[in-house]
Amino acid sequence: MVLRSATILRLGDAKGYQNATDPRRSLKPTLDPASIWGLVRAQYELFAAFNNIFIQHSGDERELLYNLWVISGLKYRQQFRKPLSDDRIPHELAPELLAKAEAELKTIEHLMQKVQQSATYQGLSQEKQLELNEAMKKKEFKFFFKAGVPINQAWHELFNRTIASEIFAPFYTYMSLWSHPSNVSAFSFKDMYSNGEAEGQVSMAVNFAGFLLAFMLRDKMSLFPECRAAFEYLPPPHQVLLDGWNEWFRGAETRIVRIPLASE
Repeated sequence: MVLRSATILRLGDAKGYQNATDPRRSLKPTLDPASIWGLVRAQYELFAAFNNIFIQHSGDERELLYNLWVISGLKYRQQFRKPLSDDRIPHELAPELLAKAEAELKTIEHLMQKVQQSATYQGLSQEKQLELNEAMKKKEFKFFFKAGVPINQAWHELFNRTIASEIFAPFYTYMSLWSHPSNVSAFSFKDMYSNGEAEGQVSMAVNFAGFLLAFMLRDKMSLFPECRAAFEYLPPPHQVLLDGWNEWFRGAETRIVRIPLASE
């Protein structure tokens, strides 16, 4: 997340392109809010998933959600398995790739069995068990346990649970309109360069990315003492900023200074 945040920050400066073949077709330095919003949305999803699995849940429920997340990713990668094993497709891919795909298929089967044998799964109604089975089939993992019952969630629902304020409630839809080739994104792209809105869009996207990074760093500190120790080396103004953003938007209980060091 830190690397992507650095990329977002660099994209906040106008970028140009010098056409060596035909300089007349070069692009003058131009801001690109649409590309930045796509990266910020990825940061949003990363934080929401991490927080839901590792902060909102614990014990057997956390392990079940973690396994669903792993199953989802590995099952998506299985889509590349067919061309690896098809002799009709000429390729020079390393044979180790097919062996890795076979090993990951066994991991998927093992984890699915582990989910179904867990105490949390066994304690669910048949309807909810079938829902989790279907989720594993469809590569879904965004569930929140409420009173021991898993509830399927959208990205914005997972994120909104981490925030005490309603200020960011519509942000996922807003970012998605920029990320997808919707009609809104098409005319918004045109309008922002004619009405001077591009600079404001970049500023809003970069600032929101900063908030997301601060939220993630706080949650990492609550799980990993070495992250909190690294925080102690930051200049005091940076510590205050990270602390303030978490307290302002997530509540006083998320203040970083209240997370004890492992040695305390």
